[in-house]
Amino acid sequence: MTNETNRLRVIRAERRMSQLTLAAVTRIHPTRVWKIENGYVAPSPKERQAIASALGASESVVWPTTDRLAAKGSATTKACASPRDEPGED
Repeated sequence: MTNETNRLRVIRAERRMSQLTLAAVTRIHPTRVWKIENGYVAPSPKERQAIASALGASESVVWPTTDRLAAKGSATTKACASPRDEPGED
């Protein structure tokens, strides 16, 4: 679990909000909320905004490192790239 997803879980718990309630308020499928919170998928910009709004927090509070990672290139994306994704000989 990354610090970002842990931060989302902490803020949600501080608000005493369940994942199901967060899903209902944001209109994001409960399974997708679980995947976002557990770091299996990255939220879209629209989902980030909806989740932050539902939690009464700014996006930068819920996802403090996202902008920094986007500027550098996501380490997760790079780590998941297969050798076939690398340019070179075929």
